[in-house]
Amino acid sequence: MKFINSKYLLVSLFTIGIFSNSILAQEIKTEVKSNINKWSFEINFGTNRAVRPFGTGYNSNEKDFLGSPSLNHFDFGFRYMLNSKFGVKTDFGFDAITNKDGNGSLPFKSMQSRFGIQGVFDLGKVFEFDTFTKTIGLLAHGGVQFSQFKAKNGLDYQEAAVQTNGGYMLGITPQIKLTDRSVLTLDFTVISNVRQRLNWDGTVSAQENNLAGLLYTSALGVTFYLGKNANHSDWVTEVKYPSIDPEILKRLSLLESLLVDTDKDGIADVNDLQNNTPSGVMVDSKGRFIDTNTNGVPDEYETQLIENAKVALLQEELNKSEKRSSKNVFNNNLVNVFYDVDKDEPNSASTNSIYGMISYLKSNPTINVKLTGYSDKSGSEKFNQNLSERRVKKLYDLMIVSGISASRIKIIGQGVDNSVPSNPKTALQLARRVSIFME
Repeated sequence: MKFINSKYLLVSLFTIGIFSNSILAQEIKTEVKSNINKWSFEINFGTNRAVRPFGTGYNSNEKDFLGSPSLNHFDFGFRYMLNSKFGVKTDFGFDAITNKDGNGSLPFKSMQSRFGIQGVFDLGKVFEFDTFTKTIGLLAHGGVQFSQFKAKNGLDYQEAAVQTNGGYMLGITPQIKLTDRSVLTLDFTVISNVRQRLNWDGTVSAQENNLAGLLYTSALGVTFYLGKNANHSDWVTEVKYPSIDPEILKRLSLLESLLVDTDKDGIADVNDLQNNTPSGVMVDSKGRFIDTNTNGVPDEYETQLIENAKVALLQEELNKSEKRSSKNVFNNNLVNVFYDVDKDEPNSASTNSIYGMISYLKSNPTINVKLTGYSDKSGSEKFNQNLSERRVKKLYDLMIVSGISASRIKIIGQGVDNSVPSNPKTALQLARRVSIFME
């Protein structure tokens, strides 16, 4: 039996985890939010370190610990989040692998270009980063990759070989949120080629190095969120709730149907023998209203009808009494508007009487009135007659302007009021008036 590399086993477990997550997603229903973005584009620049295999006399290590790393890695790709914790992405990567000046390696130049398909786990959600930060996240990614490897070596960098490889890749990506649309990332990825026949320098690999092509990359990059919504899935936690067994749902639906109460009397229809009970009446345990005299009318309704009838009769009597009282006030000549000598405008003392009369007529639109104008005995008969008519006419006009229909008002200019004496002065003042009578 052939030996299986332990890292190959890791990628197998990672792939199994991806499919397990899909199966578990069937057991737990997630409340999907439609107002979040799920797509993103990422671009990264950085450095790589080829670990193995190398031929004799070749390596790509820096000459010392303080050596500056080369900018020899580039990748970009697109990611789609299936839910708040799991997504998929495709990316393209390019790595240049060469000997470093002064590191004792024979000269060589190699280039590997690759295409990857990976699953993405949001570890920030798993470890609940949102409980202590809103700007730091952490992603893990892993999957399969397909690559093409070209190498040149020797003093003139002759073309050595071209090889197509395949394998797996695993990585981790810390995130720092810059804006709602962009994130700064630092990515660390391990890339392994399965059955790599060539060394990184282009020479043929020894048999024992098969299944052992290994490359590390470190890159700084930016992720841009795509979509019209304000937030991306990376920073929104979806609400989860357990699914309900269909049998339980069926029982709940049956129980709900048994609790239907169409007439809202507190008795479910299944036990209600009188499923049309009037609203607000007392019922027995079978939903039947109380009817002690068996006349088909709920006792509560009968009591209410009697009370309503009593109230209506009382109100009618009050209205009649008020109308009689008002009529007595008018017809006993108790409502008058007074005037000063030779004036046809009411004096200030009569303002309240005029206002009260107009308000009363507006509140009682069926009542009609008669206005009778008078004058005192001073002056000629013709002058006094004309003055009484002017007084009653101006009061009439004021009532019309105030909204009282002309058809409800009758006016008479009576002239001199002979019912009061000529003296004293107060008697003459009483004669200068307009009296109001109810018709």
